[in-house]
Amino acid sequence: MEKELFDYASAKVDEMLAAPSASEATKQAAQAWKDAVAVEGADVEAATDVLLDAISARDSKKALMLLHRQLADGTYFTVLLALLTRHVRQLWQAKVLMAKGVRGRALAKPLELNPFIAEKLGRAAASFKEPVLKRAMLLLIDADYLLKTGQAGNELLEEAVITLCKN
Repeated sequence: MEKELFDYASAKVDEMLAAPSASEATKQAAQAWKDAVAVEGADVEAATDVLLDAISARDSKKALMLLHRQLADGTYFTVLLALLTRHVRQLWQAKVLMAKGVRGRALAKPLELNPFIAEKLGRAAASFKEPVLKRAMLLLIDADYLLKTGQAGNELLEEAVITLCKN
C-alpha cells in the first residue's frame, strides 16, 4: 500500500476507534485492521504465524485481513497455500489423535512438534469439527490445482479461510 494511502487509512481507522457513535462491529473491524497491519515489518513466517493463529481462533475478519495483507505484500499464493494446507492437516491429525485419547503435550511426539506448539494446536483443534477440516482440505487441494493452472484467483484461499473460521 502506498505510504500516503496507508497514512490516510490509518488516520480514518483511528477516527473510527475514537468515535463514540461508532458501532461495536465497526470498532471491531477497525481494530482488526490495525492488528493486521501491525505485522507489516514482520517476515513472512511471523506474519503467517499470526494468520494461522487468527484462523485457529476462528477470527475471520482478522484472518482475511492478514491474508489480503500478505498477498498485497507479495507473498506468493503457493507459500500461503502450503502453510494453510499444513495447518489444516495438523489440526485434523490432532483432532483424530484427541479422539483416541491423546491430549496436550502428548500430541508432540506423534505430530513431531514442539510440546508447547502441540498443546496449542490441540486446543485449537478441539474447536473444529472434523467435517469442516475435511472440507477445508478439499478446498485447498482444489485451490492448488486451479491456482497453479491459472483457472482461479486468490478467492479460493479466502474461501478456505472463511470455511475454517465460520463453520
